[in-house]
Amino acid sequence: MNTYTITIKTSGTDMGFWHGTSPAEALEAMIRASGFHGDDDGDTEAPPLFPSLDDVIVTEIEPDYAGASILVRIGRDTIDPQGLASDEETADCEEYVLECVRDYFPGARVSAVRIGRNSGVTRDGTDISDDVDHAVAQAFEGWNW
Repeated sequence: MNTYTITIKTSGTDMGFWHGTSPAEALEAMIRASGFHGDDDGDTEAPPLFPSLDDVIVTEIEPDYAGASILVRIGRDTIDPQGLASDEETADCEEYVLECVRDYFPGARVSAVRIGRNSGVTRDGTDISDDVDHAVAQAFEGWNW
């Protein structure tokens, strides 16, 4: 999931920036925080009018783990070593765990492997394997049979 920043600059004044997972969400955050309103009702105590859209700058920020590569060792042997679950339950658990890891590491490429171990490396080569182990363990704890 990408993050966007909304920056407002009007009349040469930087009015700040707000974050959101979409441009609309960032804009909503800015409106809530700033108290902008859509029309001038003549109230001198009212917050300022919303600036022109010409003053709005939308910037997409790369997710924290963009370019990271993560391998999750997962399969029936890690999910259900006793063989009690159905194939469907096992597949559902696998997808749940992978989605949890993707949420934990936004922007990373997450792949399932049957042999090996959990591992991860950021774009700049930093080993995040311990963090991957933690995220996988958290995901398994959250799975409800």
